[in-house]
Amino acid sequence: MAQGKWTPQRAPSFMATEHRHSAIGYVTPAQRGPGEDLEIYERRNRAMATAHSEHPERWVNGVRHWKRKDVIVLNPKKEQSSSAV
Repeated sequence: MAQGKWTPQRAPSFMATEHRHSAIGYVTPAQRGPGEDLEIYERRNRAMATAHSEHPERWVNGVRHWKRKDVIVLNPKKEQSSSAV
């Protein structure tokens, strides 16, 4: 199989080892499981602190602090609108 080519058989592997999920802090499940995400967040925090110290004018909304989420809810139920008929 050619690497990078999308196939249904490749989807589970891609989603677990390559795709960075927003719900878990833009890391892969394979990185989060063994705790590799903690080092990734630390590197991100150091890089952002350095960038902020060099150009604070670019950070009008403050610096994002990356950290592990203790509770993850994938596909949360949406609240129903009170105007629904």
